[in-house]
Amino acid sequence: MKKSIYVLLVAIFIAACSKSEDSTFLTDISEDVFSFKPIAGGAIMHYNLPADPEIMGICVRYKDAFGSDMLRSASSICDSIMLIGFNEAQSNIPAVVTLCRRDGVESNPINITFETKDSGPVAFMNNVQVKSGWNGFTVAYNNPENSKGMAHVFYLT
Repeated sequence: MKKSIYVLLVAIFIAACSKSEDSTFLTDISEDVFSFKPIAGGAIMHYNLPADPEIMGICVRYKDAFGSDMLRSASSICDSIMLIGFNEAQSNIPAVVTLCRRDGVESNPINITFETKDSGPVAFMNNVQVKSGWNGFTVAYNNPENSKGMAHVFYLT
């Protein structure tokens, strides 16, 4: 009987000591503090976070070109984050932004939309031109800014 009372008291003390924190916190920022620059295969989101020492970072959740859930996060020290995962140019892509505190709690979600440009391989395939020349040919294409990738050109004689 004595042991069961001690076990009951320990259980009560453990339950009383647990923290009851909110799952989110309120923030007063709006979607106006975010600006986007479309780049090849994605976008760069620029932001200006409030000067709150408790805010440690920012998280952006969206779906890539294949429908997979993407999570991109950055520190509050940075002022931009690259949103990647797209091939063709798209517009009005929905995303959710949350701020993260030191204790791991995220803010209420802020809904945003952004646009992307064609990735390097898609831009290559859309813009490549093969021109005949003196006993040969020339491959000409416009490479978009900040695009990465490689194209192999094979020919048979």
